[in-house]
Amino acid sequence: MPETVRHGAYRRADGRGGEAMRRRALMLGAVVAPLALPATAQAYPTRPVTLVVPFASGGPTDILARIMADALGERLGTRMVVVNRAGRIVGKYRKIHLPGRAHKETSVGWHNFEKRYFEVGDRAWPVWRTMGVNMGMMICNDRRWPEAYRVMGLQTVELIALGYNSSIANALGGEPPEIRMLHNHISMQAGAYQNATWVCGAAKSGDEEGIPLMGGSCIIAPTGQIVALASRLGPEVITAECDLGLCDFYKRTMFDFAAHRRPEHYRSIIERTGAEPPSLVDETG
Repeated sequence: MPETVRHGAYRRADGRGGEAMRRRALMLGAVVAPLALPATAQAYPTRPVTLVVPFASGGPTDILARIMADALGERLGTRMVVVNRAGRIVGKYRKIHLPGRAHKETSVGWHNFEKRYFEVGDRAWPVWRTMGVNMGMMICNDRRWPEAYRVMGLQTVELIALGYNSSIANALGGEPPEIRMLHNHISMQAGAYQNATWVCGAAKSGDEEGIPLMGGSCIIAPTGQIVALASRLGPEVITAECDLGLCDFYKRTMFDFAAHRRPEHYRSIIERTGAEPPSLVDETG
């Protein structure tokens, strides 16, 4: 009988701003500040440091924590961590696909400054065997890039856990909410199917500093089907029975990479960053 595992996705809708959030940022700074003191005779830290931010993800406090975590990670030689249900550290991952821009542009109504405040992650989507499943992680914008799924697919991933904090509108306009949600889900559905893996997407919803967030938490099967979907824009837990046998079926048939992949023809994917015009031009047409 195929092995099954119970998984869930949680989303939040408690974004708050103003003076209360500034006080929280100050409290976080007070907690983290001792970590930046000069080293004493005893080496510190001797193990990874976990920063706990009990406030809305994507808000000022969360952004401050991420900035501090990256800076302290470089200085202290540690990283953000993931723990298993027994409390043991299993793996670490830092976001690779940073959206937004580094500088303010007058033509944009609001800004995502991830490129200003964060550095690109240094580990390309590792996969860990833990809790009976081959598990990988993504963060937010990673889900829109097929390369991220394929790197994990080549490590026989069976479950991808990701969290995202995306607005319901494009800062440049031109995309109605229903199209934004379509793109959100179809990116995860295609990644799940083409790499024979379950994808568990936990979204934030609500309003963050005047920007409405899309929500749409979901659990997607290796068939590409959404088997569990959040029903409202508010706190909600969704669950699904994840049959790992589905991963094995597609890995042995349609997406048997060893039998069907042709990496010798994929060189342009790693040799280029931006798109280039075609080298073959029909002058007669």
